[in-house]
Amino acid sequence: MPIAVLRDRVLTALPLILLALGAVYWGGWVYFGLVALALGLAAAEFSALMARVGSHPSRLLALGLIGLLLLDAEVPGLGLLLPGLTLFVLGSLAWYLLAYERSLTQTPVSDWAMTLAIGLYLGWTGAHFLLLRQQAGGLEWSVVMLGSTALADTGAYFSGRWLGRHPMTPRLSPGKTWEGYAGGLVTGTLGALILGQVFGFPPLVAAALGGLIASLTPLGDLGESMVKRQAGVKDAGHLLPGHGGVFDRIDSYLWAAVIAVYYVRWIAG
Repeated sequence: MPIAVLRDRVLTALPLILLALGAVYWGGWVYFGLVALALGLAAAEFSALMARVGSHPSRLLALGLIGLLLLDAEVPGLGLLLPGLTLFVLGSLAWYLLAYERSLTQTPVSDWAMTLAIGLYLGWTGAHFLLLRQQAGGLEWSVVMLGSTALADTGAYFSGRWLGRHPMTPRLSPGKTWEGYAGGLVTGTLGALILGQVFGFPPLVAAALGGLIASLTPLGDLGESMVKRQAGVKDAGHLLPGHGGVFDRIDSYLWAAVIAVYYVRWIAG
């Protein structure tokens, strides 16, 4: 990897790490705001990718659905989920009926479906960042989740570049190899084990979470690769030098947050 690319990756990653850790520490609406911002930017990138292949999802409606799902996670006592989803589905359908009638779109069904898909995928998975932070020991578990995911990504990247010989998914992501996957599994598991020891978690419990995250989160990365392949681009955006777009950066973390929530609830708890 060229030195300039590595420099850009490091210089971009360091402030992002500090920002994420600070928001996790403060929790509450500070963390809510950072999660909402990241998901909103990712939704804009996702929408732009789909526009390249002739679909025209509504960014505003997708953001509204993401906001609804995040608010329900942050303040579940409001009971927003079922009435909010009902109004959203019916309201968005009405919008696309009107848009088609006024010739604002020629593909109302696919546009409507894609709007729902973007909002549900990013909003539903992203809400788990907030749900994890609200668990008993949520601060510590959030740090373990974030750290393990980052180390798994890093281990997979460098193992793949140095040792990679056998591609995992040649069509979706030619650069991903089984050797990289194995390297990420090792670094993710060890990272969770070490961070878990810092917080006093049982070693096996922490390491198992890291292993689950490292073994399953590549699905999130590959899912985003599928979107990018259909759009014919390498990166979802260019906001983060050396990393691509926000969607590129959070694809694995979305799955990691989901895994961590249910692991903590059902096993670690």
